[in-house]
Amino acid sequence: MGLIANLVQGWRGKRAVEVIARHPVLGTALSYVRDTLNDTTQGIGKHWSDKGKQKLLAQVVGDVEKCLNQPNPVQVVRMRTIEFMLLAAQFDVLIMQTPTKHKWLSGELKQYIPELAKSDATLREFFGEQEEPPTDFNSMWDLVLMRYWVLNLHMSAFNQARFALDDGSKDPTKDWFRPCYYSLCIWQENTYRTELGMPLSIDGAQADLKSTMLSTWIQRADEGHKLLRHEWENSWEDTFKEPSPFAGVTFADVK
Repeated sequence: MGLIANLVQGWRGKRAVEVIARHPVLGTALSYVRDTLNDTTQGIGKHWSDKGKQKLLAQVVGDVEKCLNQPNPVQVVRMRTIEFMLLAAQFDVLIMQTPTKHKWLSGELKQYIPELAKSDATLREFFGEQEEPPTDFNSMWDLVLMRYWVLNLHMSAFNQARFALDDGSKDPTKDWFRPCYYSLCIWQENTYRTELGMPLSIDGAQADLKSTMLSTWIQRADEGHKLLRHEWENSWEDTFKEPSPFAGVTFADVK
């Protein structure tokens, strides 16, 4: 609690951490980030300094609060969540190992990181902007892993906020977060596979179109549908005359 209290006092002046913790939305994001950063057994909690954690917590919680202060916080938080999904997916599909969360995610792109560092504009820029641009696989891997941890923290904190704002469902067959994220991961993997000249990971007919369709969560979300998963799955069924890859699927049984 000391680390969090010191952080918030420095960031908020005299405002006590308890005020933020009691906020029905911001408090959920704060609790998630705090618990993650205080877990010294893995990830950022294990490898980052206290100063780095303090700065990151301020960034994440401050970002959520900024979105909550907008005229339509539910929609703003939704779109910010998806923005971090897109960013996290760029790195997540490079570190995934089998078994993955869906049959269309291969878990085999890790070995291609050096090649993608040359062919993919986003990764090339990411590696190039480092103080010491990596020149070997291990250095690239460390940077990819660290970047994923940071983006996943942002994404997950916003997921806590969007759920607290009632932009979802307690029924795991209806909530949109996981299906949306897995869809964007599949789309991102196939973007990389196309750049590498590899076959798509999607089986069956119309694989190219299905890959594109997986990215249309962004459009459906931007349209402001309350039942986002329902709308996206209907659009899939209308297009391909078959159930979506996530129809009736819960968080735990996506395969």
